[in-house]
Amino acid sequence: KDKAQRTFQIPLQTIPFVLQRKAEPLYPAIYREGLQEQFLTLVRRRMEIGLTDKDHDVEHNFGVIEGKVVQIDPGRFGLFTPSCNMEHEWWSATHRYWRWVEKRR
Repeated sequence: KDKAQRTFQIPLQTIPFVLQRKAEPLYPAIYREGLQEQFLTLVRRRMEIGLTDKDHDVEHNFGVIEGKVVQIDPGRFGLFTPSCNMEHEWWSATHRYWRWVEKRR
């Protein structure tokens, strides 16, 4: 059902889909033990497997489910190309987080 309460049938055998669970927003939860490190490790692991993310909105793209940091919006993932700069990708993926941390010190 959509917001207008219209019902639709979707043939799941022929349409790719992802089930998404509701996550607690990352920023309110980030000060719990280990979550800061989990966030940074998740970004590092994504980069290690060769994925870039053109959407750098940490606040809305990461959350916490059952005590684990997860990325809840992988919609702008892409593959690294030879022209990708790993240092710039790391900065892009984490600079908003570090700015948020600095404002709260």
